[in-house]
Amino acid sequence: MKLLVISDLHYRGGGISELAGIIRKERPDHLVLLGDNIDPKELVSVKLYKEFISLLSGKFPLKKTVLMLGDEDYAHLKDKKAVLNYIKSLKTLNGKEEHFRYAIGNLLFSHGNVERSHHLEMLGKKIILFSVANNIHHYIPPLVSVWARIALLAGRRYLFIGHMHYLGKVGITRTTFCGTFNRDAKYFNENSLGYVVIEHSGFEISSMASIRIRRIAK
Repeated sequence: MKLLVISDLHYRGGGISELAGIIRKERPDHLVLLGDNIDPKELVSVKLYKEFISLLSGKFPLKKTVLMLGDEDYAHLKDKKAVLNYIKSLKTLNGKEEHFRYAIGNLLFSHGNVERSHHLEMLGKKIILFSVANNIHHYIPPLVSVWARIALLAGRRYLFIGHMHYLGKVGITRTTFCGTFNRDAKYFNENSLGYVVIEHSGFEISSMASIRIRRIAK
């Protein structure tokens, strides 16, 4: 079984040709979208979300898709209730309720914006930018992975998160950061663009070796 995990698409309209190409290439059994699926230019997004879902459902079955919400999809929007109601109406793998934290087998998916506060989020971004500027950004993923596991009650599950535009694995905490499709990514640049593939016989994996990082050219 193959799961294709994609985070931070930041769809702005115009098509999903790159995503469609990766779906054709990988031929997954299930698709996981980890949030920040759209990137609305204005704080009204239901129309844009419907456009995105219409395109996506033409490339991959929604019933085999896990659709998570991120801060760009939901938290900062004027029409957040309308967005959530629309997402709940879709017949996705994670159903009507679990759009912020979804567990299946020993896998746990979340967008990962665990700050839950605008001020903490701004502080987090400043820390990341400072770390990149001073070439100490390699410390950030391990620290964030510990923070995320505690906040999301991950237990012994393998955790998959997005949000911070980093693509890579932290083996000691069983955490995978799932990158971004946003070529304007500011935090980790060369280590940002790409996606994750999970290959195993089911939804219970036994090691990080079942998780593959796929990088795409900037």
